[in-house]
Formats: sequence, C-alpha cells, structure tokens
Amino acid sequence: MYSIYNKSSTQMSEVKDASVDLIYTSPPYNISTPYGKDPSSDRIIFSDYQKLLKDVYLECVRVLKPDGRLIIEAADTIFTAGKYMQLAGFIQSICIRDGLKLEVRNINFALSKDGQELPEHHWGEDYVATIDTHSNCHQLLVF
Repeated sequence: MYSIYNKSSTQMSEVKDASVDLIYTSPPYNISTPYGKDPSSDRIIFSDYQKLLKDVYLECVRVLKPDGRLIIEAADTIFTAGKYMQLAGFIQSICIRDGLKLEVRNINFALSKDGQELPEHHWGEDYVATIDTHSNCHQLLVF
C-alpha cells in the first residue's frame, strides 16, 4: 500500500518507525522564496535553516528500515542568509552522526561539456559568481 502526504517532512507521525525501504530526497532551497525571482535569498536565518535540515534528516532516519536506503541529492554549496554553506557536507555529517553509513558519494556537475564544468547559476566566464549563488556541483549521497 502506498500513501502520499502533502506536509513537511520534519514531522512524519503517520509513518511508523523503521518502516520505509527507500527515501530519495533533495534538501529544501530558498525557504519562503518564490522561485524565478531572486534565486539566492532565503527568508529564514542561517541557524533556523540548519535546524530545518537536521529535523528533516533525523526524521528520515527514524522512518528508514535498518536495511533501507536514504538517497540525497544536494548542491555542494549554497548561499543562505548571507553565508555560503557546505550543504552536502553538513547533510552527510547529520546522517553519519545518527548511525547511517555513507555507501556512495557521487559528485557531478549540473552543466558540463566534454567533462569540463560550464558556467551556470550566474557563474561568470572566470568561474566567479556574478551574484550570490550556489555551486554548479551536485552530490548524490547514498546511505
């Protein structure tokens, strides 16, 4: 049986402990910001953003079966609340501290040609950000 819930994943009380085989997710970006306007500004403070990520992944760990898999696709870095944050590393540390083991870490570029990263997400030809933005590099973390 499958169920879909339209709610925050910080509190999934409808889901039993250790009952989910697979979770595939990507962290929230630009909380409270409409996409298509200013892609780099968040409306919550940095410490609240960190707490949100911790709450989401700790709840994922709670519902995941012992032999289940948690797959997270995350930008390498993001700009949030006036700071650059090593997003994939932060998520990895949360999951490892709660007992998950990292099985695979695949790093890929969102836009590349002939194996070379191309400017994207407002990166200039010199690979310097023209606005506050996040990395063109994404990581796929499998726990």
